[in-house]
Amino acid sequence: MNKVKVFLMVCCLGVSLGLRAQKVIDWETIKGVEYEKNDPRDLSKTGVFNPPTFDDSIKELDGQVIKIAGYFLSIPTEESVYILSKNPFASCFFCGEGGAETIMELHFKEDPDFKMDDLVFVTGKLKLNYTDSSHCYYILDVIDAFVLKM
Repeated sequence: MNKVKVFLMVCCLGVSLGLRAQKVIDWETIKGVEYEKNDPRDLSKTGVFNPPTFDDSIKELDGQVIKIAGYFLSIPTEESVYILSKNPFASCFFCGEGGAETIMELHFKEDPDFKMDDLVFVTGKLKLNYTDSSHCYYILDVIDAFVLKM
């Protein structure tokens, strides 16, 4: 009987530690990124069009499992590109509203079944992108995602 109690206590401890490892953030949390606007004709300096400089509070999130809500965007290209946006498609970063800090690239293990502008809640491991101009500054390796019902 004592072995069962010990086992249950260890399981509960593991679950509670796992839950604390996930940090729920909002778009305000990750707005602290600056980027210098380089001349796109001269990428020889950095190899990146707009290299980012992240606040220390954002750097602490790098590699952490986070949760965030936003609008699902699917960008039609040869490969599927999925974006989480602070704003719906009609007023997203690509249309001139906000900056690069208002979007997050999503990497799914399988193609998601979401529709454009679905309001979704996503859990994943956050990676900060310092150098690759073909990707967003924020990249989220998705663990779980679901549509928020209103």
